[in-house]
Amino acid sequence: MNTENYIPTLYRTKGSWRKSSMTLIALLMMLCSCQNNNDGDEVTTFQRMDLGKTVNVSCFDVEDNGSLWLGLDGQGLAFKESVTAVPRYYDKLSGTLPSDVVTCTYKDKNGRQWFGTFGNGLFYWDGSSFRLPANDSLRTTALEYVAGFTESSDGAFWIATQKSGLIRCDSTGFVTHFNNVNSELPTNWLADIKTFDHNTIYIATGWGLFTIDTRNNSISPVTDNYGKAFLEKQMIRILYTEGKERLWIGTTTGLYIYDLSSHAVTHLTSDDGLADNFIKAIGRDNKGVFWITSEHFITRITPQQDGSFTCKTYGPDNGIGDVTFHVRAIACNNEGQMMFGSSNGVYVAKQEIASPAGRGSNGMGVIGVVGIMGIMGCMVMGIMLLSRRRRRTAVEHTVRAGYSDIEPSKIVISSADEKFKDKAIGIVEEHISDADFSVEQLSSELGMTRGHLYKRLTSITGKTPQEFIRIIRIKRGRQLLEESGESIQQVAWRVGLSPKQFSKYFKEEYGMLPSDYIKNSPQSPS
Repeated sequence: MNTENYIPTLYRTKGSWRKSSMTLIALLMMLCSCQNNNDGDEVTTFQRMDLGKTVNVSCFDVEDNGSLWLGLDGQGLAFKESVTAVPRYYDKLSGTLPSDVVTCTYKDKNGRQWFGTFGNGLFYWDGSSFRLPANDSLRTTALEYVAGFTESSDGAFWIATQKSGLIRCDSTGFVTHFNNVNSELPTNWLADIKTFDHNTIYIATGWGLFTIDTRNNSISPVTDNYGKAFLEKQMIRILYTEGKERLWIGTTTGLYIYDLSSHAVTHLTSDDGLADNFIKAIGRDNKGVFWITSEHFITRITPQQDGSFTCKTYGPDNGIGDVTFHVRAIACNNEGQMMFGSSNGVYVAKQEIASPAGRGSNGMGVIGVVGIMGIMGCMVMGIMLLSRRRRRTAVEHTVRAGYSDIEPSKIVISSADEKFKDKAIGIVEEHISDADFSVEQLSSELGMTRGHLYKRLTSITGKTPQEFIRIIRIKRGRQLLEESGESIQQVAWRVGLSPKQFSKYFKEEYGMLPSDYIKNSPQSPS
């Protein structure tokens, strides 16, 4: 073989990169062929929506007439009468809203636009002003932290919370609570809720995926085609119902696609082309293509006729910028464009058909120039891609380390006590958002006296039961700071501590305040 033009290199095929060794002539021919076959390729660009100022967008809702509600994290609400209209802003300071931290929004069958907040319950827009619920039962502390809304065919209004479980308000105003004490819910921390059909509602929790049959209000785990509960004890972040065909489930370990008729499950991870395994939001455009966001990236997922899926990722190199995307912050506008809410406003995906590559009569000259540039481009892009894959692998490793494990390796124990330790951690995690969870409750659920629990835990871990509970809260909080993109205040409440307590104990554990931890390092302290 003539080694003078033999080049080990990376080249790009449609949708993937491949390693190859080929002659320079062969590579030039392939590059020319690739260029001449780009007719009709769709190119996606991302443009930042003009909102008049920088805002942190946490949720969307697009109305039938094209107007847009934007929930903001710390800045209240924005409303745009159209995609191009100047937004109107509403906040707590002006006296129009009960809270500036809006987490979710939903339009009910009566035309009321509901908004959930983090710390101040729920309110709605009646077409002319913002109002609190007239029903006193919907104005309690149990509804302080709202994660989602839905309705069932019997006229009931359902509210998922991140502190008090699931709440049902029937058409007469009667309110029923479902929590980890009076129902099959394993935790009171819920992340999302979606109605599937007349009688079924799916519930995303921090401890797995569940359904509730609205005919008898029975709650049960979702099972796969073998009848086994899947996603058991996993952190579910977001749900998307694809009609009556499939349920798309975003977790901290990738994307699960659940066939609602056969109960078959497809699991997609970064190994399959996702940018990251921590899924923030799921949406669908008017062409049937799915879009998901992770911490800093967007992935486009196209279902194929053979049942497979192709993935294409977009990130800072595609004009998105260095932003953090939010849970639930995704929507398709009336023009069929996908919108993504982030820490730097809204990014809109615009798709165009690429024009055919220019071809002239001087074919060899074009091939020569394009070929040489193509080689350089492929080499540079290959290096960039490998670097990005390494970064994604690091992220994946962090996620796969286990959301609910709380780094037990740092609690020095003997293998004989592993089972006891796991059970104790599991019980604490079930009550992680309950600020009132006590040593007495832990000892009761473990079936032993408080004194016996004290002796057992201190002998295994060197920690008192109170310290044991606290360290699990703090370590879970650290993981949430790394992976959820939520504020320190939000994380603190999620792990059952006040922001002041969380900062104090976090510093005791890691030697720095949570704010310094976020600034200084995205990695766990050693």
